[in-house]
Amino acid sequence: KDYQIIFTLHAKLKSETEQISIDSIEENLRNPKFLQYVEKDNDIKYRLYYELSHTIAHKYVIEINNLEKKIKIITVVKLRKKWQKRIEKYVK
Repeated sequence: KDYQIIFTLHAKLKSETEQISIDSIEENLRNPKFLQYVEKDNDIKYRLYYELSHTIAHKYVIEINNLEKKIKIITVVKLRKKWQKRIEKYVK
């Protein structure tokens, strides 16, 4: 809760194009009630998946610096679950 949240320029641009507000991203990070899954890439980089409704989910790629108490948002993606389920049928 006391970590500073920093957005890369790429993350800010993606949040605009994906129509995800900066406030909602910060709220999801500070209050992870919609967090469904976490993938750990390495010691500092994570992929977080939030299920916000039956049709919409968000994926955030972040880096956590525990020494400086900072969370860097690298990118954000809005996932439309209807399309995702259709694609998963063909991938399996």
